[in-house]
Amino acid sequence: MPWRGAVLIIESKHFMITLRSKLAAAGVAVLATTGIVATAIADVAASAPPGGHYTGTSDAYTGATVEFEVDADGNMSGFATESYIQCGLFPTPMQWTNMPSTPVSAGEPFEVEWDFGTGGERVHYELSGVIDGAGSASGEGIASMPELSCAGYRFTWTARPRTRSYTTRRCVCRRRQ
Repeated sequence: MPWRGAVLIIESKHFMITLRSKLAAAGVAVLATTGIVATAIADVAASAPPGGHYTGTSDAYTGATVEFEVDADGNMSGFATESYIQCGLFPTPMQWTNMPSTPVSAGEPFEVEWDFGTGGERVHYELSGVIDGAGSASGEGIASMPELSCAGYRFTWTARPRTRSYTTRRCVCRRRQ
């Protein structure tokens, strides 16, 4: 058996496969006892959806739009739209703002809730949805003002990454003489 420095080189496929299997089994056993296996598997299985600026529509009212960002690490932020809440006799438009950066994984449902403002001006937002690996996004949202007993109207939304369109310009240049 050849030696290279302090390492014994064993040229046997059966030995290497057996060694790998035993090492892998030992590694899984150690990880399982510490509870790390589920996390490791989840991290490997989860992938970020396509990044970019997403735009789309909602059924909050005719012509309603949505937009948000997804960064390269799969963090969704900046969900912006307008929906309605019911305060008294009349529906009132409510702007969506200050969505916290929220990690999302392709094909996995997400839910996020946040508040904006304080006291009687506090708006409570609830957003849920899923973004698949191709960038197709959809979900639901609702905003309310709990301290004023203003209930929100639930709406659904869809969005896709905005594609950039480039316009080429042709320059006819003349030399100055």
